[in-house]
Amino acid sequence: SKRSKAQYEADGMPMISWPASSPDLNPIENLWKLIKERAEWDKITEEELEELIKSMPKRIQAVIAAQGGPTKW
Repeated sequence: SKRSKAQYEADGMPMISWPASSPDLNPIENLWKLIKERAEWDKITEEELEELIKSMPKRIQAVIAAQGGPTKW
């Protein structure tokens, strides 16, 4: 506000130009990301983790066969 700006100037505090909606000063997007990650993590079942672990030998063989290139995984 103009009043705040005048007070800062009166107190010798420099004003910097900064966009009102700067994401640097708005942590809500980071918070939403954390909430989503945690909610999704809680949905992973033990069976899904076991299947991923069991698939590792096939994945490793596919990477070797593709000589480090892309695979279907």
